Amino acid sequence: MISSVARAVRIWRVLALAGAAVTCGHAPGCSEDVTSRFEFACTSSVACGPGFTCDPAARRCRALAATPSDVVGDGAVADLETAPAEIGAEAGETGAEASDPDSGPDSDPGPAACPGGVRIGDYVIGGPEAASALTGCTAITGALTVTAPGMTTLALPTLETVGGSVDVRANSDLVSLSMGALRSVGGRVSIASNPALARIDGLEGLHDVGGLQVGTNPVLSRIDLAALTEVRGDLEIANNAVLTYIACAALGSVQGDLHVDTNAALPDLAGFFALTTVEGGLYVQSNAALANLDGLASLASAQRLHLYANPALTSILGLGRFAHLTGPFTVLQNRALPTCQAEALLRRLLDAGYLGTGGDAIEGNDDAGTCP
Repeated sequence: MISSVARAVRIWRVLALAGAAVTCGHAPGCSEDVTSRFEFACTSSVACGPGFTCDPAARRCRALAATPSDVVGDGAVADLETAPAEIGAEAGETGAEASDPDSGPDSDPGPAACPGGVRIGDYVIGGPEAASALTGCTAITGALTVTAPGMTTLALPTLETVGGSVDVRANSDLVSLSMGALRSVGGRVSIASNPALARIDGLEGLHDVGGLQVGTNPVLSRIDLAALTEVRGDLEIANNAVLTYIACAALGSVQGDLHVDTNAALPDLAGFFALTTVEGGLYVQSNAALANLDGLASLASAQRLHLYANPALTSILGLGRFAHLTGPFTVLQNRALPTCQAEALLRRLLDAGYLGTGGDAIEGNDDAGTCP
């Protein structure tokens, strides 16, 4: 008799190998091409679960080659049209849970929320029970959503990889995150609209993400992501009224845009001192206390530069290595910033090969300010 977990895994493998449209969720690199096998992000074969192996070069889980044991029941390959429902039933879902699309991924977590340490598909945490159901889980192949009013602590100490996005949003009582083992997220990490969250310091192992948004957390004072080295999309830190400290000391590149926007108490960008490349635009705007850009001293290139309405900004001399820009270049309405600093930076970029665009603008800064 095949165990329920093994049966579910084998059905998934048969679906993938047979060319069925296996649901990938949001996992990067996941392929639904009829010639490909089901894949999702990984860092070790343990995270991939039974029936899969981790390709260390590509950091993707891949199904093992089909064998005679990759059949279901009496030796016939599972009916591809009914296999998804059978997977649900074998994984511990019953009746409406296996067939009702409106039944949430964790509406009844049960003992099989994470068979073999791997949750296949998306997962929603709406309260402590759903979080506890992920005990021992090392990987989620889809997205993880946490919207749990009343829950004060999110603790997922064994979770290492999430193939899709991680969305921690609208948790009225959440005061702490504890996900220290989490290393890789294929999609965007969003931590937003959590009115009681004062610190982000429980993601100390997070190494790479598909994007990062930290926004509208009114009592958040500190962001500590010391191990983060790569953001494969946009990085946005916005509308955090009392934020004073950002620590991303290992972050070398942002492959999308970098937005630092409307953080009223933020005095500097010291936590970005290792950042060398922004492949999209650099947007720094409406940060009332921001005094300088010295924290961007290693930044060498960005597609666009937009500095707007930072009333306390008095110096951009920290951009001393900034030499490559696609454009446009806009430095606008920074009332305390000497205009001559912006003009000097633009001249340096032009000398380095920047061709300029019709959108370049330096206006509304301190025309009477002096430069060294």
